[in-house]
Amino acid sequence: ATVTFSQVTTTTASDMLVALIGVSGNNLTETQPSGFTKIYDVNNTTAGSGKNAEASMFLFNNIGLTNIGTGTESAGSHNNVAQLIALKTQ
Repeated sequence: ATVTFSQVTTTTASDMLVALIGVSGNNLTETQPSGFTKIYDVNNTTAGSGKNAEASMFLFNNIGLTNIGTGTESAGSHNNVAQLIALKTQ
């Protein structure tokens, strides 16, 4: 299934974008948006209705509305949640 992110608007160049994905399902594979680097991935493989989570990051060199596209989860139409966060550089 597709994991869709609400886009954010950055106000400075070189903001760090963090994409978070959570999926209700057992032993799934989540794929981050194109260009993002996976920094966290946990799968609950023991429970029949396990939970999975992933975080990934990307250095966004532009100012303005992000257009990061979508991520995916491997097994059909499980419930999922996605959040995109922009961290402002100092």
